[in-house]
Amino acid sequence: MIPDGPNGLLWSPPTKVPGVNTASDEDDPSITADRLTIVFGSGRNGNSDLFIGTRTTTAAAFTVTSLDVLNSPSIESSPEISADGMSIYFTSNRNGGNDVYFSFRIGTMWTPPSPVAQLTSPADDSNVGISPDGLTAIVSRGNNMFLATRTSTFDIFTMPVAAPALDVTANVSAPSMTNGANAVYFHANNPRDLYVSHRQGSSFTTPVPISELDTVTRDSGPFISADERYLVFGHDGDIYESTR
Repeated sequence: MIPDGPNGLLWSPPTKVPGVNTASDEDDPSITADRLTIVFGSGRNGNSDLFIGTRTTTAAAFTVTSLDVLNSPSIESSPEISADGMSIYFTSNRNGGNDVYFSFRIGTMWTPPSPVAQLTSPADDSNVGISPDGLTAIVSRGNNMFLATRTSTFDIFTMPVAAPALDVTANVSAPSMTNGANAVYFHANNPRDLYVSHRQGSSFTTPVPISELDTVTRDSGPFISADERYLVFGHDGDIYESTR
């Protein structure tokens, strides 16, 4: 764990992720462990759809295409690509309220998405986060966070259990986490601010704002790397990155 605040490492001034931003709103990014593939939501097609970007080196700009097989006439959001780039979880309201869906890659093709029953409830499952090892899921429902686990990526997740220590304020959503949910990043408030909490025994520390990244306008949809040294997030309709 890397400590936050004056006694820890501070985040660098954020810069725009090259190749992903347009005049439309982009938000909710996630990125593979090698930082060569990114997925995010965008309104550039006139609706909230999912897009994927790839590049050959971390110094290059992304080349972006629409994830048409995952998109529908409804709203798709909160895409979480796995560390190896082989699977994506996301949420969609194509069947009414927001539910969690899953797709995996075969060669260069993504499978048609299927609902993830154990991560979906009658409530509005608006955002989903998956740990880098794929063994922990976190779902935001209303203003609450729920955690689920599994012992292998071949298993199904347990039924999500509430994590009330993370419900620090209004509009708590868009979670991302490290393995075992040892660190959870999310946004809250209106306009959105970025928050972080660390696991403390069976619960979590009181979430605190990421002061060096938060602004007076919208800062949203954070996605954290496994080592907590790289962060991508949305700011005023564009996607930014920061390191420490």
